[in-house]
Amino acid sequence: MASADQGLLDDPAAQKCFEWLQGRFPDQDLNFDTSPQIDLGIDSLEWMNLTFELLDQTGVELSEEAISRVSTIRDLLTEVKNAAQGGSAAEGEGEERPSPIEDPDGYLDDKQKSFVPPLDPEHANKAKWLYDLIMYLMRPFEVEAVGLDKLPAGQFVLTPSHTSYIDAFAVIAALPWARLQRTQWAGWVGIAFGNPLFSYLSRLGGVIPIDAKHSLITSLAMSAMALKNGKNLVWFPEGERALDGQLLQFKPGIAMLIQKLDVPVVPVYLEGTAEALPPGQYWPTRHKIRVIFGDPVDAQTLESEGKKIPRAEAGAEGADKTGAGATHKAEAEAKAKAEAKAKAKAQGKAGVPSKDKAGVQVQDKGDSNATPKAGVEAKDKAGSEAKAKVMTQPEQIAAALRQRVASLAKKT
Repeated sequence: MASADQGLLDDPAAQKCFEWLQGRFPDQDLNFDTSPQIDLGIDSLEWMNLTFELLDQTGVELSEEAISRVSTIRDLLTEVKNAAQGGSAAEGEGEERPSPIEDPDGYLDDKQKSFVPPLDPEHANKAKWLYDLIMYLMRPFEVEAVGLDKLPAGQFVLTPSHTSYIDAFAVIAALPWARLQRTQWAGWVGIAFGNPLFSYLSRLGGVIPIDAKHSLITSLAMSAMALKNGKNLVWFPEGERALDGQLLQFKPGIAMLIQKLDVPVVPVYLEGTAEALPPGQYWPTRHKIRVIFGDPVDAQTLESEGKKIPRAEAGAEGADKTGAGATHKAEAEAKAKAEAKAKAKAQGKAGVPSKDKAGVQVQDKGDSNATPKAGVEAKDKAGSEAKAKVMTQPEQIAAALRQRVASLAKKT
């Protein structure tokens, strides 16, 4: 086994990453030349799941640039090791950093922390004025709150479905001002903070900037800090609008928050918002909206429910209802395949797999008669499915939460 490869497994963060892959793909014989994209079927959504897991377990965040350089598990472990060393040099050699959910203060600068504290009296009065304005503007939609009495008396997290840009305003119109004063919102930075006016109004409304594509760490840390401060939180778990009205897969970030912080979550289904302001339409149409609140539930119950959900039913195997998602994935796999072959050829990776102490197969570069692993075995089967994946705990929680939101839709 090459000393460089052994060095990867000696790194705690890289070791945890490999252990996560082993647990995720128990039927797959993993080796350092295994392609995450081709052999394991890791697409953009799966990369996000992996990134969440690394953040939660090691405090390491992989950038999009780092992920783009990954063609093999060796590349992945290298990027994880480099990110861990770069991000925790001040922590001490070998020490593991707490996750951004457990220790949000350690991941945020003063500007980021400023989104969480309560408003001063002057801005609190302006926030009430903004609430009154929203309530007035939402009158034509006759917003009806169904099951509002189910909200816990104390702290909670709301997880609404998301099909329209009017969704957040519908939730605001369904909640009493006393509740909203203790509530913060996870809002996509591209919309909520897209210009100075939106930024100012979002600040008044208690919106936390979420930018999952560039910094999962700060997004999770700010949300965790809000919850640790006793605030309620509204989080759209799909992460984007469902343009066809069908629930998308729920991202695991919210699952990690409620799992670590033990806050009850209330599933919410929004009916009529897609008709009031459909995707692509910039002026709303008068249409009745119903905000349906489900029963509060804890992470432990959701995890138990999630274990009973087949992966295919969890929405984990491709939430795209159109042919575009499959086409994009095929193109991505073809590109990854070509890159893996080129890289394997350039580096001359060949040899007979040998087991290391962690059970990973590593190519013995001294055997010139062996066939290079990357780009050859089972890679010419276009469109073939990766071997069975095991859902992680956060994915199980997210899948069960998604199922609860879906059940609210069936009752309408």
